[in-house]
Amino acid sequence: MKAAGPFRYVAAASTHAIVLAYAIGNVPARTWHADSAILDWDHAPDELRNAFEHGATFAAWNASFDTAVWNYATLGFPFLTPERIIDPMVQAGVSNLPTDLESASRYLGGAGKQKDGKRLIKLFCIEGANPHEYPAEWERFLAYARQDIEAMREVYRRTRPLPHEEWQQYWAFEHVNRRGVALNMPYVRRAAALAAEDAVAIGGRLVVLTDGAVTRVTQAKKIATWLHDNLADAAMREILMVGVPADDGDDDDADNGDEDEPQELSLTRDRVARVLAMLDIKRANGGLSPNEMKAHEAAALRLFGAGASPKKFARLEAQQVDGVLRGQYRFAGAGQTGRLTSHGAQIQNLTRDVLGEDGAAESPLVEAIAKGCDYATLVAADPVDMPAARKLALIVRPALVASPRTLLVWSDWSAIEARITPWLAASEGAERVLDIFRANDRDPSLPDSYVIAAADIFHKDVRTITKPERQIGKVVVLACGFGGGVGALQAMAFSYRIHLEDAEARRIVDAWRAANPWAREFWGVHRDGESFGLWGAAMQAWELPGRITQAGRVAFIYRNDYLGGALFMALPSGRLLTYPRPRWREVDVLDKNKKPTGEKRHELSFRRAHGRTKLWHGTLCENAVRC
Repeated sequence: MKAAGPFRYVAAASTHAIVLAYAIGNVPARTWHADSAILDWDHAPDELRNAFEHGATFAAWNASFDTAVWNYATLGFPFLTPERIIDPMVQAGVSNLPTDLESASRYLGGAGKQKDGKRLIKLFCIEGANPHEYPAEWERFLAYARQDIEAMREVYRRTRPLPHEEWQQYWAFEHVNRRGVALNMPYVRRAAALAAEDAVAIGGRLVVLTDGAVTRVTQAKKIATWLHDNLADAAMREILMVGVPADDGDDDDADNGDEDEPQELSLTRDRVARVLAMLDIKRANGGLSPNEMKAHEAAALRLFGAGASPKKFARLEAQQVDGVLRGQYRFAGAGQTGRLTSHGAQIQNLTRDVLGEDGAAESPLVEAIAKGCDYATLVAADPVDMPAARKLALIVRPALVASPRTLLVWSDWSAIEARITPWLAASEGAERVLDIFRANDRDPSLPDSYVIAAADIFHKDVRTITKPERQIGKVVVLACGFGGGVGALQAMAFSYRIHLEDAEARRIVDAWRAANPWAREFWGVHRDGESFGLWGAAMQAWELPGRITQAGRVAFIYRNDYLGGALFMALPSGRLLTYPRPRWREVDVLDKNKKPTGEKRHELSFRRAHGRTKLWHGTLCENAVRC
């Protein structure tokens, strides 16, 4: 199921539904089955048939799976369209409850799921299973199915109902999921094979570069240790010595005997990218030593070879049905913000960069792979100095193609977050920022917001701002617009292959904030003992339950009677964002190695899914803008 996804699963000839658990209105949950035979609508209970024929709306947890089973793994069932079903998992998620039924139920004080459910699934959800051989277990299995329905109904009833407009958005995306997108299958299959071949080649190259110290790209600790020993620059070594080892989930050398190392090392993607950026700058300004050249290549192999993008081809191949990829999007997957996320092959999260100058190298390589080229051709393709894994990561998009008689249309909002933030602020200073957008929209030859931000940062005339300086202007607007500081700016700069030293990042942040006082007012400031902006309005609402407070175009209200107390943020669209159980607490102050210093700080947090998350003005601003 995890490897192939629900649509590939239900499309298999061996997959058929054997139990349907349901509850209509307030009656207890019931089960319908045919002693492990496939369910046939001709034998469905009358009450279920009547409910469907009279236009009932069905609810199911993770409903896209249930509807796929209903439509494709049964006999004679009437087709269940997206508009006939809602998903209580979505409703729970937007209230910041966990999106697994067991945890959501227990969060609300419910009984959760039946404990032996997984064992019973393994007993009866296999080919050839016979309920008559295990009658007691079969009854437990049916009870397990009914308890799921009771738990789901309780979560649905105790969480805030979504407005009809939001369910309409959900239905629209479910149509997208069912329609899917076509794949260039010859290209996908060959690219998947090349990615697998490259993984072996990367291991071999690492053996050569490190004299056998590293044999696989997933050996994060070993690579970090080798890089640390081969980098002469202390600043680069320090990047690898920050924090507890925390990798991308692929580390296979956890038991390699490194426990006695005097210094903990970490090789997360952002740190590798930062080391590479520093090496690139040094190479451009005078060149690299032989050891640094090896370190540069090893870091690049780690960054690109251990990434998820080249592996997407194998996942695309595994999850397609007749050359079409379906069910890739999850509505409101980002929790209370309602933002769409991806699962499966993660086609919403594809590498931003292009292959070659303005993508000129893409088409020739895609065509060569589709025709079945060998690995040597991939390695030799332009740009010749780019690792093969990186080339594959940059050409995942061409795997998605328009099906016959259809057209793929691309669009994007122009600087959408940079526009929405000042619009929500609704202040005189913010209006001047919007005037820049209005003028540039009317006449694109005029400087845009990123150019003006760069001019403020570098104290230069807008007419003299270079393309790299504009890029820094873009990074600082996006990173600092939600209250982010030096760390946020550096992290975003890394994603654009820009390295900023701490002092330079500090200067840029301070310059942007000085040029945009409206932003600090909107986030929330303290003046004469009073709070303003988002933070002030949120705190006032919390202190006065039931009272509506406002900051710009955003409003807040606190309700004691929902989820043990919840702060709501109301957006101009009408969407409510939920912050359950806000609480002040004492938390440890950490040093640069992410270890407690012995000091404490007072921090506000709210309940989110399986834990608690810090609530500050940056959270409120980012959530409001990104909805």
